[in-house]
Amino acid sequence: MIEVIQGRWSFDDFKRWTRGESNAELFGDLYSEDPDAVDLNILGECGDAGLLELISNPNCRERLYFASLLVLSLCNIFRSGGGLPFQFSRFLGIESREAYFDGVMEQAGRVHEKCRVINSMSSSGDPAIKSFYKQIMDFRHDKVSLVNGFYLDCTARFDLRLFHDPRGSFEKVRQ
Repeated sequence: MIEVIQGRWSFDDFKRWTRGESNAELFGDLYSEDPDAVDLNILGECGDAGLLELISNPNCRERLYFASLLVLSLCNIFRSGGGLPFQFSRFLGIESREAYFDGVMEQAGRVHEKCRVINSMSSSGDPAIKSFYKQIMDFRHDKVSLVNGFYLDCTARFDLRLFHDPRGSFEKVRQ
């Protein structure tokens, strides 16, 4: 008989399931109807540290699936480039200094927690976890290159023709 877990699964439910101690259906009808909801439930209940705990067991059931969720979550640190203090609509202008700083600090806290999880992987003896750690650490260098490339692309595409000085006193340095 298949075990039925009512409502949202807890982290302990996921641990039992990944160790094979439960035969409940994790990927049942709900997953086929709304896989994102299931993924978000797992991320919400387990968190990054919990997912790492699950995949640290080499016998983890669906280890690849849980590792892929952890990749999606941890790689968010590379999307978290400091936002600018402007409202989404340019007509609304700049947000208050306090609101901006609060948002920056909140985001920095989330990034730091993810980095703590990543750092904890460095001491793992599991080759898969060690490989995960090395790959994500290598991505840091790729991000720097992409950000620098984006900056150079923006400066090269900037159109200043409306500032043209008919006297010709300034020549564009970058061509």
